[in-house]
Amino acid sequence: MKCTDFAMPLGGRLMTIEDVPDEVFSSRSMGDGFAIEVTQDEVRAPMDGLIESVYPTGHAIMMTLDNGIQVMIHVGLESFQIIGLNKVLCKAGDHVKKGDILVRTNVRKLKQKAGTTISPIVFLGGETVTLLKKAGAEVQSGDTSIAEIEVPEK
Repeated sequence: MKCTDFAMPLGGRLMTIEDVPDEVFSSRSMGDGFAIEVTQDEVRAPMDGLIESVYPTGHAIMMTLDNGIQVMIHVGLESFQIIGLNKVLCKAGDHVKKGDILVRTNVRKLKQKAGTTISPIVFLGGETVTLLKKAGAEVQSGDTSIAEIEVPEK
C-alpha cells in the first residue's frame, strides 16, 4: 500500500530525515520519515487515527492511523527539557480526526531554548518514505501529497 494523503502535522520548511542533527533520527534507527523546521504553533492530526501515547511534556505523540500506519510526531529536538513549552490537547485512547489540534507549542520559545525548531515525523512500522516535494520547500499544516509512505507487505 502507498499513502500520499498523509497531511503535514506541522507547518514550516521540509527536511529529509538524514538532515536531522540527531543521530537517533538521521540514522533511521526508529524508522524512516522526514522533518519539518517548524514555523507554526499547532500540531495537527495527519489523518484519522488513535492516539497511542503522548509524553507528559507533549514533545512526542504516537498514533496508529486508521489505515494501520504507526507514526510518531516529535516536537523539536531535546524539547522534553523545556518546561511549559507544549499544551497537550489529546490523550492516549482518543480517536482523532485529520486536522484536529493535538498540541499547541511555542515556536519562538522552542527556538530560543533548544536552538532549533526541527521536528521529526517518524514512521514506526517499517514504512519507506519518499518526499514528493524537494527538501527546503515550505509546507503548511494540512498539506497532502508532500510525502509518499509505502507500507511493507505483511
